[in-house]
Amino acid sequence: MGADREYFRKRLLGVLCATWTAQACSVFAVLGLADRMAAGARSAARLAEAADLDPLALKRLLAANFSAAMSVAPEPSPSAAWLFEGAHTMVDVGGGDGGLLAEVLSQHPELHGVLVELPEAVARARGRLAEAGLLDRVRIVAGSFFDDVPADGDLYVLRRVLHNWTDANACRVLARVREAMHAGGRLLVLEELLPTAPEASSASASPWAAPRNRIVDLLMLVLMEGRDRTAEEYTTLLLDSGFAVKNITPGAIEAVPV
Repeated sequence: MGADREYFRKRLLGVLCATWTAQACSVFAVLGLADRMAAGARSAARLAEAADLDPLALKRLLAANFSAAMSVAPEPSPSAAWLFEGAHTMVDVGGGDGGLLAEVLSQHPELHGVLVELPEAVARARGRLAEAGLLDRVRIVAGSFFDDVPADGDLYVLRRVLHNWTDANACRVLARVREAMHAGGRLLVLEELLPTAPEASSASASPWAAPRNRIVDLLMLVLMEGRDRTAEEYTTLLLDSGFAVKNITPGAIEAVPV
């Protein structure tokens, strides 16, 4: 029964993701990139220069294997509990409907939380946290993280926030967090980390690794101003924003203020 559920879930997600790949293929054709590539192999940067295109966007458009990219993944596994150990107050910056806070506070009864979100989102978060019986341990702050971040936490979390924004705007978010943090505080950046180089498909490879990362990054290219990044690229943003990277694990980067 579980195998059937997994099969149909992947089929449904494949249908939903097909439009993203189709749109990318349409752009590829309209720009005449296949004709330019037929003249001989060249790097994405040289191809972008010849076609007068943004080199970073073009590199992202050229996924190494579109058929492999159609394999889509389930939601990432719950955040590792050890990442939140030792904290007293966790500030979830851009915390959406409070799902992460509900998960973490349920695992750590000694922990309190602060959720920062836009006014239109806080009502959903309040309802979800109330349903989980956690509202008495959470302070909800309605506002933009571009303007202000509360200063009463010792652990700050950005989960799937930075990939929504350009480097410049991501640094703006990190700057507000850095201003709010006290000495001894920690920052967790929880994101899908792109591999440094495209990964070839193989029978032994994880079915969710490179394809899902690349298809989500393609979605960001189509719908948002931001992009998924490698661990090295996130490290650069953090260094430029006054942080030192302490630890990198799959899907998580731990940093401290300097």
